[in-house]
Amino acid sequence: MLLFFLGCSSAWAQWGREQDGAALEQATRASIVFATHDLSSPVSLFGHSFLVLHQEATPEPQALVMEFGGMTRSGLDHLRALVSEIEGGFTLSYFSYKEREYFTEGRSLWIYPLRLDDTGLAALKQQVRASIGKRARYTFPRWNCSHYILDLVASAAGIDRTGPEVPFVVPADTLRILHARGLLGPPVFRASPGSRSQRAYNSLSAVDRARVRSFWQDPEQPSDQPLTKPVEQTLSTSADHWMLSETQASRRDAWFRLKRRFRLGDRAAAAPADPASGPGSGEWTLGRDVRQHSTSIGWRLGLLSLAGEERTGLRNARLQLLALEVERRNGRTRLARADVLAMEANVPGDLYFHGFTQRLDLGYVDDQPRLGRVSKRFLLQFGRGTTRQMAKVDVSLLPTVAVGALNGGERWKPVVSVGLKASAYGPLPGDWRAKFTSEWSGRELAGMRSSQQFEAASPVLGSSSTVSLRVEWRNQGYRDASVGLLWAYRMPS
Repeated sequence: MLLFFLGCSSAWAQWGREQDGAALEQATRASIVFATHDLSSPVSLFGHSFLVLHQEATPEPQALVMEFGGMTRSGLDHLRALVSEIEGGFTLSYFSYKEREYFTEGRSLWIYPLRLDDTGLAALKQQVRASIGKRARYTFPRWNCSHYILDLVASAAGIDRTGPEVPFVVPADTLRILHARGLLGPPVFRASPGSRSQRAYNSLSAVDRARVRSFWQDPEQPSDQPLTKPVEQTLSTSADHWMLSETQASRRDAWFRLKRRFRLGDRAAAAPADPASGPGSGEWTLGRDVRQHSTSIGWRLGLLSLAGEERTGLRNARLQLLALEVERRNGRTRLARADVLAMEANVPGDLYFHGFTQRLDLGYVDDQPRLGRVSKRFLLQFGRGTTRQMAKVDVSLLPTVAVGALNGGERWKPVVSVGLKASAYGPLPGDWRAKFTSEWSGRELAGMRSSQQFEAASPVLGSSSTVSLRVEWRNQGYRDASVGLLWAYRMPS
């Protein structure tokens, strides 16, 4: 989203240069570009969208880019953008800068040509010109890069932007809204060299992998035997990645000479599922706990832009904003849980990026129905750990710290606690995925608390719905176990 700019080279300060003005006037096409998510950055978990004005069928390197982002001066601004708002603004840059930035991060690009007539294109240029230097509020879930770019295009095309006001707009929603109104042409997919190299490497035999790794250590080593086509493809995409991201000039030159030495070619990358044709970002949930005789219903903003991405392990992640769970038990209805923010990513390392696990939760929980006495807590929990992939299973270990307030029946009191969470996530037969989680926290939270949970989930009705079977047992000042069924429907935009 939700790209935040730290000291961007702001084009509004340089606007007025003759070549910039000429590039805008000479543009004969416009496209929306969607950059896939970056799990290592909380503010980029849903990806990023921006506008490109260009002349060729696909954007040329000097094509102008218009985007909107929040302006951050410290880490506190990132948190403010998640729960409140910060100042944001429009910037101009060039397509070659953006492509290099995202490819270096291992993020692929979707380029969607806008179906605008001459009048619409002229109106869009005028909107871009009028937005240079414009400042506006930025919030992560609503007033973000996607919202403002969508406003520019909708205004130029003369359409009602979204119809009824919606609480969240994420970059993939921009694509779905414009796609539903017939404003997007067939997309062009540009896979990042890093993701292409990873896929090529994963398909190799053990012998070929060892040979590829030897070239990574020394790209200029002699080779008496010809390379197989799969090895050539892996080395070619590896060379493309390292020529972009390598900081040492001598290493970049070595990779360039390797590519020329073997005349390595490139093969077109297969595109994953088109983000513009997927389900929306909102998700209704309905759950039934068959042991506790309770029913819950909730709504959440799910991390749905991850569906169809090519890197492994990414579905073991979530980001929810304002997720509410209302529970009906023994004839009474109550708010059982409210997540103001729930973010967790468990990402194994690959060829170019280190694996990591991170968590940030801010929410309210009411355990009174299970305990039989007042037990409410409002906590901020955070932590960072590691994730490793073992035999197609992502194994994560995450130390956590929680600060907040606890009400045990008389009054609220401050509380600080440390904990540990371990999880394993992997495939089952068919389309099912399973996750086992074990979590412990200290005695500060009304006695030693522990919970273990097993959940298996599978998509149904295409990609618009998911059904989950959940088994959980707890020792949290009380002991109980539950078995639940959860059905989630992802609403179209």
